[in-house]
Amino acid sequence: MPINPASRPITCPVCGLSDQVEKVSTIYMSGIADKRSPEIKQATKIPPQKLRLLSRQMAPPSSGKSVPTRPIHPDMVLVVFSCVLPFFLLGILKQQPIMLIPVLLVLAGLYALYFFKRKAIIAKFERGQNNQRQSQARIERGIQTWMKLYYCDRDEGIFLPGKDELVPPEQMISYLMQGSKTG
Repeated sequence: MPINPASRPITCPVCGLSDQVEKVSTIYMSGIADKRSPEIKQATKIPPQKLRLLSRQMAPPSSGKSVPTRPIHPDMVLVVFSCVLPFFLLGILKQQPIMLIPVLLVLAGLYALYFFKRKAIIAKFERGQNNQRQSQARIERGIQTWMKLYYCDRDEGIFLPGKDELVPPEQMISYLMQGSKTG
């Protein structure tokens, strides 16, 4: 009867043993649980002091602080501005009619400048959107890889099963991001 490859223990690529191999996500979650509730039994064989340090080093990749609002397309800004503009022009006409012509000339200049630079403004907006999408995709690929990582306590390194590379825990994020650029 063939052995199911999923049931075989994961072995370290350096020492070839599996007795001190733990999943990185388990170490991270155990470290968080140990920090918040020390009375909870650990899911790993790693001592608590070392577990806290490893948990910090093995945190999953994050995109950092994200902007809480979605960027608005420049043309949408112009449309909203144009919809509100008549109310201001009406107020100027009622309060200071002599200023209406200079204000209209300034507005015409600003509209002309916008339409003259529109292609560059839209291109910059789209580049920003594209960079944001690529960054998010890179983070997602990094997290998917992070979920597959294992740690060998004997050799103190992180590895992907089936690969011969062992990386120190403090280099994990750069390893994930470097690997997710091509993936």
